[in-house]
Amino acid sequence: MTSLNELIETLEQEIAAVEALRAVILLKQHAIIKHDYDALKETIDIEETAIQNVRRYEQQRLAFIAHCIDDLDSKMQMLTLNDLIRQLDGDLTNVLTQQEQRLKTALVQVTYINDQNKMLVNNSMNFIKETINIVTENRTRQLVNKAV
Repeated sequence: MTSLNELIETLEQEIAAVEALRAVILLKQHAIIKHDYDALKETIDIEETAIQNVRRYEQQRLAFIAHCIDDLDSKMQMLTLNDLIRQLDGDLTNVLTQQEQRLKTALVQVTYINDQNKMLVNNSMNFIKETINIVTENRTRQLVNKAV
């Protein structure tokens, strides 16, 4: 990948892959809420493929940026997309800035939905544990505090 146009194309593909991942994660959330374990398994399989796609485009983007470090003869060992954009001039800078923002927004949304899914799963697990504890404790535990 040698031109900025290729970077723009890779970013578009990465954004599309992250947005597809977000859609799958939302489907997974609905499966968790509905306790639909068949749908949950199916969405997890789809999610794994979506994550692989995101990683592939991310690696392409990182390879381009690493190539830019060499071209810029930069003393920086790590160059972010934002750093690269700041060093560029021209019309493509605005396009790259917009794409960077779209990518960040999509990634924040994916992280937020994943955090919600973790909370839902943890709450379900706690509910199941409490239910099992209530059933297996042979009614030695009071469900209502009669002292109040």
